[in-house]
Amino acid sequence: LESEKKTHQVSATINTKSFKENAVLLVDNLDSFTYNIAHNVCGLGHHVNIISGRRETQYTAQQLLDELQPSHVILGPGPGWPTDSRLTMEFAQLSLSGDTPPLLGICLGHQAIGVASGLSLVPSPIGPVHGTPVKCLHKGEALFEGLDEVSMTRYNSLTHLTADVSGESNLIVDATDDTKSLVLGFRAKGRPVFGVQFHPESVGSQFGGHILSKFLEY
Repeated sequence: LESEKKTHQVSATINTKSFKENAVLLVDNLDSFTYNIAHNVCGLGHHVNIISGRRETQYTAQQLLDELQPSHVILGPGPGWPTDSRLTMEFAQLSLSGDTPPLLGICLGHQAIGVASGLSLVPSPIGPVHGTPVKCLHKGEALFEGLDEVSMTRYNSLTHLTADVSGESNLIVDATDDTKSLVLGFRAKGRPVFGVQFHPESVGSQFGGHILSKFLEY
């Protein structure tokens, strides 16, 4: 990896080859929304380094953390199962043990955190959705602080169920769909680790920018 020392910043940039230290590290899982996420984060004043989560690489998650010293990590969305991305699962596992900076999982990245914590990942009992706005019921805590009832856009067929998150889990459910059966958002107990099943970067997600902005405050 090439790294560049952080100097005076005129504007935020997206980097795919020559990486900056102390930037937001975004793991790309072959999703068409990856650059939407990157542009939204840049718009909030943060440099973004994009790393492929699917291409075979010699680097481990720990090596990337040591070399780039990211300010935050975002595990991006993508097709398939979270276990299809070794790097994504490594970051998810490290985050739950407190060994990463603040971390956000989006869609597949959210599922990776759930799987790493021991939750089952199952086909959604109400069927797959693609670009569908859904009512998001939340507690007004963590990333949802300051929001009223909102609609967020989902693109997924696999999900975590609220019934599987027990009081002994190391995750706290922050948001569900209107059936209260599907997990739409959670966070790790005592750690700045968050997951959202919806796409906050989608134009169909009301106040999705609020979710990203709150995350970057950690």
